[in-house]
Amino acid sequence: VLSDIRVQPGGEQRATATSDERGEVDRLYARIILEAFVRSEANEREKAKRCLAAIVLAKEPLAKSNLAELLSTDTSDNRSLDSTLYALSPIIPVSDTTGEVRVCHKTVSDFLLSPSRCAIAMKDVAQRWERQIPDVRVLDSFVLDPEIESVYLLLACSRVAKRTLSNDMDNVIATLNRSNRSFYYARRYWLEHLKSAETIWTSLSPNFQVLADEMEVVYNC
Repeated sequence: VLSDIRVQPGGEQRATATSDERGEVDRLYARIILEAFVRSEANEREKAKRCLAAIVLAKEPLAKSNLAELLSTDTSDNRSLDSTLYALSPIIPVSDTTGEVRVCHKTVSDFLLSPSRCAIAMKDVAQRWERQIPDVRVLDSFVLDPEIESVYLLLACSRVAKRTLSNDMDNVIATLNRSNRSFYYARRYWLEHLKSAETIWTSLSPNFQVLADEMEVVYNC
């Protein structure tokens, strides 16, 4: 029930959903996520949470390969990403043509970025579910805090920049071009993710704004 795009009698689209319809959609998304990860280990759920947050908070769509590099912290991350995206493919498909990872509908992002809606739907689904949930902590595993997740994305951008510049100094000029999409994303949007972490940004903004201005001159981004 994606009622904000449902065509009404007369051919017009309704822009908003009723609370009952929104609750139904929320429970659908919650059930998809729970079914995918209800029996996963805590560390697997944490990686899946980082993946979900990166997709819904990304400043522009990321290809699967770029998302993998952005999230990479060890050699197992690519396999974790593949399994996560496969499990979440009903709501987060990978484009066959561009390789970009996007939510299937804006309501997915709205749901995931609303901690209260997500928490309520998860608990509601758990109460109605016929299957036993072995670890009740799974219900809170995918309640995103956009400010905290923005910090994780800021750190991810810094890791990409560090890896790229330390491993490819001989070809640094080429690296600065858009051919390296993950590095391009990191250098262009790290400040935006910092700004989204409002508590940190408020205290550090003067220093980081100067750094951002200098990087804009150096990298022309």
